[in-house]
Amino acid sequence: MKALMKALIVDDDRSIRMLMGLIFQEILGDNYEILLAENGEEAMEVAVNENNVVLIVSDLNMPKKNGIELAKFIREYYGKIKIIIISNGATQCIQDAAKKTADMFLDKTEFLNNTSEEKQKEIIFSLL
Repeated sequence: MKALMKALIVDDDRSIRMLMGLIFQEILGDNYEILLAENGEEAMEVAVNENNVVLIVSDLNMPKKNGIELAKFIREYYGKIKIIIISNGATQCIQDAAKKTADMFLDKTEFLNNTSEEKQKEIIFSLL
């Protein structure tokens, strides 16, 4: 039996975390297991303890390690994992900093509310 690839969704807002989990399960399909974490510190533990994590989608602003801190950790120890940082209202400076450590930065509201399912798939699969 082939091991499932895993995507880790990280957000301190439970409702956003659950919504993102559902969206990414729909986008990625049955070949992926969706894992959830509520902050960067918990996500680091998941990355250390789980095999086959290929994608991390993380909020930028969270307690106990933010998205950039998480991305730096992943880059240092697990370089091949793709990382998307997603946030609302980030300044251009913050977006640029996120892009230096992550593979992609997305505006959370735009991605969740104003992006078609087809475009969401296109964005995600462009990384994988």
